[in-house]
Amino acid sequence: MAVIQVSLSPMLQMKCSRGCLEEALELLTENQIEIQLDDQRERGTKHKSTKSLVKLRKNQQAAVRAMSKHGAGILHAPTAFDKTPPIIKTDTDRNRQN
Repeated sequence: MAVIQVSLSPMLQMKCSRGCLEEALELLTENQIEIQLDDQRERGTKHKSTKSLVKLRKNQQAAVRAMSKHGAGILHAPTAFDKTPPIIKTDTDRNRQN
């Protein structure tokens, strides 16, 4: 979670999830709004060994490959896509890299 302080008012704050942060900053900058960013994301702890027990379907594998190209994002998929396994796989893979 990132907290963005907007210069229009010291009391005006915006909280933004990772998937929306870049676009929010771009929108504020385009509108010449001064910002102060307080990035409150936590890296967590690195596990010595992780093994994913998740079995993905082909459409889920494609989603994981697409998401792995970016540091953050939003998985937008229809009902019954079963979004949780691709997210677990993406997090497991990211933890292995860190």
